[in-house]
Amino acid sequence: RMLRNPGASQARIMGASQTSALEKWLLQCHRSPEQTLRPKWISSASMVLPRRLGASTSQGPHPEECFSRDGWDGYPASRARLLGFIAHHRIQGVVFISGDEHLASVTQATVGSVKVVNIHAPALYAPFPFANAKPAHFAAHERFTVDNAGQHYDCEVHTEFAPAEDGFVVATPLLEQGAWFVEVEIQGRQAKPWTRKIKL
Repeated sequence: RMLRNPGASQARIMGASQTSALEKWLLQCHRSPEQTLRPKWISSASMVLPRRLGASTSQGPHPEECFSRDGWDGYPASRARLLGFIAHHRIQGVVFISGDEHLASVTQATVGSVKVVNIHAPALYAPFPFANAKPAHFAAHERFTVDNAGQHYDCEVHTEFAPAEDGFVVATPLLEQGAWFVEVEIQGRQAKPWTRKIKL
């Protein structure tokens, strides 16, 4: 992560070489006939989507909101570059796996003409409820514009929150009649298993 200040609107969550390596890998998978439609798993400690409420305004996040976040909400230019890159190249099957909010959710978003998914796992052990994020903290259903490299892409977000607080996620890729799905099962210590089957 780069240090931020009021004049550093383009601060990045990843270094240039890491960003370049990720984009190169996405393009390699996308251009491979065997992998074009297959799930492309990206592990990120912080969730890419949904955005926190303070970061979801029509004019973009207020600078103070960015400074108080150490994840993607704190680096909106990085998120715009990543989502814009995926939309520009029409890379299908991108699935983000994250988990630092102590909250279980599944987000399906359409960026431009492609779909991306963010699976957010609950904490394995979260004994202090006050430290856990709540669904009310996020813009679960919203539409905003991703601006990157002079291009503009509509991004429509739909998020479901699972009841699990302490638990884990099992994500299973499935190929059925030529189409790829991800079956998500979220297990919670004090909640019934929560499942969704998502078409990529």
